[in-house]
Parts: sequence; C-alpha cells; structure tokens
Amino acid sequence: MHFEYNPNKHDKNIPEEPEPPQRQYRIAKRWKVAPRHHIGKHHTGINLGLESFFMKIRKKVRKLYAQQNEYFYDRDYRNDNVDPCSMHTIACRTFYMSLDCSYFYEYYIQYNIEDSPFKEEIAFLLRTTQKPKVMEPNMATYFENMRRYNNDDPQYFSYLKPEDEQ
Repeated sequence: MHFEYNPNKHDKNIPEEPEPPQRQYRIAKRWKVAPRHHIGKHHTGINLGLESFFMKIRKKVRKLYAQQNEYFYDRDYRNDNVDPCSMHTIACRTFYMSLDCSYFYEYYIQYNIEDSPFKEEIAFLLRTTQKPKVMEPNMATYFENMRRYNNDDPQYFSYLKPEDEQ
C-alpha cells in the first residue's frame, strides 16, 4: 500500500476558528432597566427625586443664561442610542451639567462651573451633593470641541433668549 502526501487533504482536517457571533441586541439604557432590576428598585425614589432636581436646576440655569443670550447645548439622551448611561446634558462656555445613570442603577449629576457670572447662584442650587467634573484643558475649549463634534446641530445648540424661557 502506497500513500501520497496531499496538502489539500490536511487543510480540511484542521477546523477553522469560528467567527464571533454578531451582537443581535443593543445594551439597554440604564435608566429604563433600573426600576425593574433588583438593585435599581432600591434606588427608585432617590432616582426620581434626583431627576426632578436636575430638571428644576436646568430650567433655572437656562433662565439665568437667557439674560445673556448665551449659545447653549441642551440634549436629552434618554431615548437615543448614543450612550447607555447618559440621560441629559446641558452646557455652554462657562457651565456644564449632566444627569447619568451608573452601572449600579443610581442617578448622579456631574457639573462644572468656570468663570460664570452666575457661579454663586448655580453653586447654591447644586449644593455639595453633586460631583464636580474636571474639564480638560478648560470649559471653553471643551464646549468648542462639543460644537465641532456635533457640527453645531440646531437640534441641540441654540441661543437662549429671555422670551423663550418664560
């Protein structure tokens, strides 16, 4: 009996690496899952209170900055697929504030106030319960980068006017 070497035959015996499966689902928004998750159920009252607190501060801040006809970024992330943790963000050249939901289903607010004419008023509204966020290199540069990234989309960027904030 005589055997010949056939390289094609050996390749067939070596199993190929399976390709990783394509993700069939997307990561759910944390704020939507929180009320149903066993960890999130414990934070429901606190989360709803913090969301209400954020919206009240947002309204007051917009009213303050409307006095200066400030160019402002205001985006609700709750129903888009950008980031599973982000809920809402507002920002301008001297102020930043965001509401997020952590991976432990707890809402938290991050903010930065830099050279704002309303620094004392906003700091009083936020008190010390929220987390200050460091903006590198400074808030004005961070805001300009936000504008470039979002191409000054009129859906999110606008000039605040006093008559709009009544």
